[in-house]
Amino acid sequence: MIQIRTFITVIIVGFLLLNEVAEAQFGINKVQYQDFKWKYIETKNFDIYFYNNSSYLAHFAAVEAEKALLSIQSFLKYRINRRVPLILYNSHNEFQQTNVIGSY
Repeated sequence: MIQIRTFITVIIVGFLLLNEVAEAQFGINKVQYQDFKWKYIETKNFDIYFYNNSSYLAHFAAVEAEKALLSIQSFLKYRINRRVPLILYNSHNEFQQTNVIGSY
């Protein structure tokens, strides 16, 4: 009886480990339908990356990010000591093609 219980436990743990490995591999080779030509702008605290004709969106994000940072810093009484990268996408479908982050 103990051997059967041990065997079943080993099988269940094996399936759980295989499931975690399969999830870790998902999304590594994402299909990219477009070739993005990235540009960036720098503000006092941010590097804002954008592509195509998104310069208006990037400048808007720059102004709003700096305003939000001032508000957050005054509320938390903490200052950041490094530049913060912001990556802008024009649509969710284009964001799904990214390989900048592991998952979305």
